[in-house]
Parts: sequence; C-alpha cells; structure tokens
Amino acid sequence: MKGIFICIIGIDGSGKSTLATSFINEMRSKGNGFNYVWSGCKHYISFPIVFLGKKLFFRGIDRTNDYYQFQEQIHKTAKIGAISKIYHKFVLLDYFSQIFLKIQIPLIIDKDNIISDRYVYDVFINLAINLGYDLNLTKNYLKSFLYICPKPDLVFLIDIPEEVAFHRKSDIPSIDYLNVRRDYYLSIAKEYGMVILDGTKDKDELTEFIIKIVENNFGSI
Repeated sequence: MKGIFICIIGIDGSGKSTLATSFINEMRSKGNGFNYVWSGCKHYISFPIVFLGKKLFFRGIDRTNDYYQFQEQIHKTAKIGAISKIYHKFVLLDYFSQIFLKIQIPLIIDKDNIISDRYVYDVFINLAINLGYDLNLTKNYLKSFLYICPKPDLVFLIDIPEEVAFHRKSDIPSIDYLNVRRDYYLSIAKEYGMVILDGTKDKDELTEFIIKIVENNFGSI
C-alpha cells in the first residue's frame, strides 16, 4: 500500500504553489496529512551541460528582456543534433534521480501522501518547447518516461488565460512564452484525462473542489 499521489500542473502564474499549499492546510485541519513537494527540475547532473551551453551559445542574451532572441538561439542550438540529444538525456537523468528521492521513496517506503507542485508533464513541456519538439513527439517521449515514474492518482491542470498569468508574475518573459505552453498543457490534459480547473476562480473555491474530488476517490484518508 503506497501513499496517495496528487499533482497540480499548469503554466507559470497559474497558481500551482498557492493552491497546493491551500489544499495541504485544509487537509491537515481535517486531520489528513499531505506533504508538499516541488517537482520541477533542478540542474545538478546536467549543470555542467547547461553552464557550458550558456557560455558558448547564449553569451550576452538576456532571456527576460529579449525573449524572442533567446528562443531563436535555443532553436538554433537545438538543431545541432548531438547537443540536443546530450542535453535531453542529461536533463531526464537528472530529473529521474530527483523524483526517485522526492516522490518514489516517500510514496512506497514511508507511505506518505504527496501533493506535487509541477511534475513530469511540466518538465517535458518545457524541454519540448526549448528543443523544438512538436506536440506528437512530446507526447511520445512523455509516455515513455511515465513508464518508469510514479503514476499520479490524480492530476489537476490549472488552466488560465495567458494575459492573467502574465500579469501575476514579474519574471515571465513574454505572453508568447505562455501561449505555446498552454496549448501543450491542454492537449496533454485531454490525453491523460486530467481534471481541468478554472484558474480565474477563487483559491478557496478551487481548494474545496479538489478536496471533494479527493474524498470521493479515496474516502477518509
């Protein structure tokens, strides 16, 4: 018997962290324990590749102030097949080791209940867009990687208009950055039968809705 594993995903500025924290607080007030895990990808094993790439290909380019030039340079670099493949493999190796420690072990050995802020879906969407993968190729890679990863019991996608998300966070480089990602999220959500939340709704309303779905699926935790 493993713990319950729930994910909240979505574009930057959709409110993932806020909603995950709200859910945990409400569940704990009911005596039901959930642990928060941030499951984005940090660069450890892949750090030398990322560092070298920035020095060689992105010197003098500011991602925040000149996103279009930055994205164009990413796509040019990704066309160099050897670099693209090395980066892809190192990032996934990095990420698998992180989720093994942060999610797999606590779920199976400690039997923790986990709510994850971001997960494999977010990481693959970012990786795909950076490396110029189309949606079908992204789905194929994602499907393969999910075979070796912990399977979420529930996944919630917070869907929100790009303009709203853009004005929520000061570090989003462009609305176009959100546009393409939102399309990928919605298509993948449909593919995997995720629960889609209206991110423009009040946090407390969304929290209550998630709790009802969790209780309907798992009863008293």
